[in-house]
Amino acid sequence: MANIQNLYHNTSFSADKDGNVGIGVTEPISPLSVQANAGGSSARFIGRSDGLSGIDFFNSTQTVGNYFQSNSSWMRLRADGG
Repeated sequence: MANIQNLYHNTSFSADKDGNVGIGVTEPISPLSVQANAGGSSARFIGRSDGLSGIDFFNSTQTVGNYFQSNSSWMRLRADGG
């Protein structure tokens, strides 16, 4: 297990021999495990310069995808695989 520690010797990033990565987690059990402290969100995604932001989800072959998109006035979720 490789760990990167901050000045207070708390683990902030870790990666195990299987390639699992942890942010705020010392022993990640999935490809990406993120845990926030008591005062923060787990993740923040900052969108493009035109105001649109999104997250895409794909199957293992990356041939079928679904997405979540939003801007300051709407949110859209496409879950039909197309």
